[in-house]
Amino acid sequence: MNATQIGISRTHQYYKHKQPEKDWKTKQMIENALRDHPSYGHKRLAIHLKINKKRVSRVMKLFGIKPYRRTAKKAFVSKPKDSVFPNLLIHEVPQGPGDIYASDLPTSNGKVSGSTQQPSSMSTLVRWWESVYSPLMQPSLL
Repeated sequence: MNATQIGISRTHQYYKHKQPEKDWKTKQMIENALRDHPSYGHKRLAIHLKINKKRVSRVMKLFGIKPYRRTAKKAFVSKPKDSVFPNLLIHEVPQGPGDIYASDLPTSNGKVSGSTQQPSSMSTLVRWWESVYSPLMQPSLL
């Protein structure tokens, strides 16, 4: 098959790209530097090797080179026992609208006793709210 039939010049067939050779040499330099400094990223490697960081990043991505990642141990700090505040409104009953604006309402933990599920405190509050305020919301009273 002729190069002119394909639609490319004849010299293009014999052209040898220089980039893969440069990339291979850069890869070897990066690997040597990572042996001495395993946690260096592309920016520090570029400073160490005195080459452009974009080139180092491209070559590392091309050959799948990843530095060792330093991970710090996260200290677990437990809360002191007195940091849990009691729910002071648990035994209060609102006397009217606007009496209690916020409360910590514990919900059921989903445990099933027998065949019925335990009702949550929220459903109890909703039932109470409906029993108190639904008669007031009747159209005849409005």
